[in-house]
This record gives sequence, C-alpha cells and structure tokens, in this order.
Amino acid sequence: MMQAIICGAAALLGMYMIFSDISKARKCTGETVGTVVGTESKLVRGGRRSHREYFPVVEYDVDGSTYWKRADIGSRSASKYPEGSTLDVRYDPDDPEKFMIKGKSLRSGLFSGILLVLFGVLGIYFFTR
Repeated sequence: MMQAIICGAAALLGMYMIFSDISKARKCTGETVGTVVGTESKLVRGGRRSHREYFPVVEYDVDGSTYWKRADIGSRSASKYPEGSTLDVRYDPDDPEKFMIKGKSLRSGLFSGILLVLFGVLGIYFFTR
C-alpha cells in the first residue's frame, strides 16, 4: 500500500511539473537574446553515483534593465554553454526576472513531468493489483 502512495505522489508531482512549465511558457511571451556570462555547478546525487551538472548564468536586457539569472537547463559538460555564447530567452513581461531558454527549458521539464506521471500511474496499477 505504501508503494502505491509513493507512486501517487510521484504522479501528482509530475502533473504539477507539467502544468507549472506550461503556465510559465504561456507567461513568458517577451523575447530577447541573452549572453552566457558564467556557469554554476551543482552536485547531483543518484543512487551510488553522483555527477556534476553545469547551468549557464545568462545576462539579458529588458526595457533598459539588465538581469543575470541561472538558467534551468543543465548539462554534464561545462563546455556546452561557453561564456560569450548567446541563447534565445523568453521572459515574462510582467516580471522579467522570470525567464526560460527558448525551446529548451520547457522540453526538459515536460519530459521529466511525463516520466513521473507514467511511473506513478504504472506503479499504482501494479502495486494495487
């Protein structure tokens, strides 16, 4: 029974991820070009192994104001987003600090959310039989 509850929670988390990413994409209608000004790394633990994820820090301008934010797209290679490279940025015109990398941020979040929903639904099915 506990496994079914965990799977249900995973499915709900996946649905939350999907809907929040879609909501963010709908709000981020402004477009500009951002420049990678650095990289932040994070240690990701997974089971017995761990690895580093590298996230580009993007600088972009909106209506005369400059923003520096870490993007939510990561890579195992720091060289994937080298300093000085440009990325297409979509931002929320009402809150320009909220942004996403055009075409990449939404895809990764949706993929993760769909996997969680599938895991959760299949888990509920198999653990409640």
